[in-house]
This record gives sequence, structure tokens and C-alpha cells, in this order.
Amino acid sequence: MRRWLRAGLILLIVMEAVVGFWQYEFDIAGLGLGFVVALLFAAVSLDHRLLIASLTAFAAYAGVHFVYQVLHFDQARAMTAALLFEVLLAIGLLALAGRVRRPASRRNVAFYVLGDDPRVAAVTSRNHRV
Repeated sequence: MRRWLRAGLILLIVMEAVVGFWQYEFDIAGLGLGFVVALLFAAVSLDHRLLIASLTAFAAYAGVHFVYQVLHFDQARAMTAALLFEVLLAIGLLALAGRVRRPASRRNVAFYVLGDDPRVAAVTSRNHRV
């Protein structure tokens, strides 16, 4: 399940990065690139709270953007379909994120940074007290 979640996040990151760099001449590019950073942190850490926060924010943004696109641009069917895909993917990833197990302890710093590799977590938690 974690692999599917991470793959979906990477797909959202790539899609939003392409749009963000494409719209770099406009003021909206910063918003898209900000979502790229938040989703990237979520994809690397797979921290439950970060997943829920970044995916909820992205789903809200993508949903409003989709509705605006539908109401104002009748001819932009490909873009509207891509936006609908983003909304549905974000909602699907939110459902998966709700099933990700939460870490047992906050003292395990490596879980938040490097994922859930127990070898790395054991070394890091011995050397760093939180």
C-alpha cells in the first residue's frame, strides 16, 4: 500500500511541477510549486499527518480549479479531464493515506525522515534524543 501511495504522490508531483514550470511567467506558478514541495515531503516521509494535510490542501485547490475550469472554459476538454484526474487521484490517495499506520513513538526520528527502515531507525533513535 505504501508503494501505491508513494507512486501516486510522485505522479501528482510530476503533473503539478510541469504545470508550475509552464506557468512560471504568471503569479499562479508559485502556488503549484509550493504544492510540489509539500507533496514531495509527504512522499519522502509518508508521515500520516503530513500526508493528510498536503493531500487535503491539494484536493481542495484542485477541486476549486476544476470547477472554475468547467464553468469558464468550455473548449478546454483535455485540460479539464487532466484536472478531474488530479482531483480523483488526490481523493484516492487521501483514502489510502487514512490506512497508513502511524508511528508508535515520536522518538523515532528516522521514520519521519527516511521512511520505515528499522535498521536506520534503530541507529538514529539511539543517537538522537527528541
